[in-house]
Amino acid sequence: MDQNADSTRLYQNSASLICANCYMVLAGQDYLRLFSGFFHVKDGKLLKSYQNRISLKGKHGTHSLQVRTMNNGKELHVECSPYAFLYGQNVFTASDLQYVVVRILRRVCKKFGFKITRQRLQRWINGGIELRRVDLFVNFDVKSEPNTTKILKQICRQLVELPCSMQKHGSSVYLHKKGFSFCFYAKGPQMRNLARYKNMPGHRAKLLKVCEPILRLEFRLLAGELLKRNLSQLNAWTERTAERTYWRYFRNKLKLFSITSGAVLKEELDKYPRGLRTALALHKAGVDLTDVYSKRTLQRSRSKFREHGIDIRCPNQPAGTVVSLTEVLSLSNAISEIPGWMIEAGIAPAA
Repeated sequence: MDQNADSTRLYQNSASLICANCYMVLAGQDYLRLFSGFFHVKDGKLLKSYQNRISLKGKHGTHSLQVRTMNNGKELHVECSPYAFLYGQNVFTASDLQYVVVRILRRVCKKFGFKITRQRLQRWINGGIELRRVDLFVNFDVKSEPNTTKILKQICRQLVELPCSMQKHGSSVYLHKKGFSFCFYAKGPQMRNLARYKNMPGHRAKLLKVCEPILRLEFRLLAGELLKRNLSQLNAWTERTAERTYWRYFRNKLKLFSITSGAVLKEELDKYPRGLRTALALHKAGVDLTDVYSKRTLQRSRSKFREHGIDIRCPNQPAGTVVSLTEVLSLSNAISEIPGWMIEAGIAPAA
């Protein structure tokens, strides 16, 4: 896939590339004000204390923010989907992670009476905010909800052949790797099944309609991977960090090649070198290539087919049932504009 082309154009409207969810830790000295918690005491001496999570409801009550203190009140832990908390939905948001995190923290500090001094704000800006998880996503327009279901089935078939953990839950498919994961969603069915949006005043029906043709590809970076990539501090997320990080992992860590379908044709065989034609013919005839070739020869053949954009690990599919994931997940299908009515209604940020 060529995700480099027009990446600048995509970034110009950041609705397509999102820092959606994050779990952050703030270092400090005086956050021990939240009530109801646990205390470790030995010989009358307080060794450690931490508080129960306190939930704050966001706009329209659709998304909540979880906050607690740890390490004897020296750390403030906040877990949320920032834009969802502020706007009531996270289908269309923006990619300015620094701005939205500081805005969320101001809201938390105001709620619990933590004074935002100039020194504290400067400490935040200089690296006093540690990120434990960051989610990035792109929404792709695949024209209809049935298409999202069809594409997810094909993605599921291909991912199950990979040497890593894969799960499917309803209209979602997850690919887990060490330190990060990819998630695919058919956004329409997912949104309809979320009870939290049923009380969204006046906008739910329109939002569900907008979501019907959306296939979302979400990428989650966990604490270890953030630290490894020097992205664990909020001040590392400059203007284009989200864009560059997303596409780097998309290109290098997610290998979704085309798969074969239908009967073998002479015109198709003629496109490949002679050394690959027999393997392709056998593959399309439904023969298990592990019964024919040695492990080393098969690995070499798979590598050669990948150079041609074909993944022969996935069994040949019936004619007419396969779509080109290279085309589906291309920049031309990435949604780069937030619907105007959502901005006017105050449920999405102005890009």
